Amino acid sequence: MSATEARVVQEPSQTEANKRVLQRYLDEIFNDRNYAAIDELIHPDFQCDPPSFHVPWRFEDFKDGVPKFLAMFSRATWKTLEMLAERDLVAGIFEFRGFHTGESLGIAPTGKEVRFTVNFIYQIKDGKIIGTRKLNVNHNLDFFTAMGLPKPPGFVHPTPPGY
Repeated sequence: MSATEARVVQEPSQTEANKRVLQRYLDEIFNDRNYAAIDELIHPDFQCDPPSFHVPWRFEDFKDGVPKFLAMFSRATWKTLEMLAERDLVAGIFEFRGFHTGESLGIAPTGKEVRFTVNFIYQIKDGKIIGTRKLNVNHNLDFFTAMGLPKPPGFVHPTPPGY
């Protein structure tokens, strides 16, 4: 085998690289709470539409909202249960477990253990996450109900298109 052939064999496919981006996202931002990694892993044109959240999220919303969300939980862990990739898309299932011990987003702590799964499809562009669609537990529940938490003041959950 030539040196060129060896490099081709050793270089991962784009789909595997995309899966690594998503695993870093989960490990570094959500498990390690390394918020500096947001700039490395989230594309500036990021968009997350309902039903993931009750309103669309852009890059700045993500950067501001993720630390506030995670501040609600102690002993929080995110685990990848399944991950598949094709073209620029990565799909799969995450599992979340944590204890609701912190006040944030207008929600007082309950002390309860919170567990839920997230079914997701992420889109990767230029080695960064540019878009996502997620369903927390199932599409008939809003994010807070799926977690067993009270809804923040003024929360209204819209019915997303196609549901």
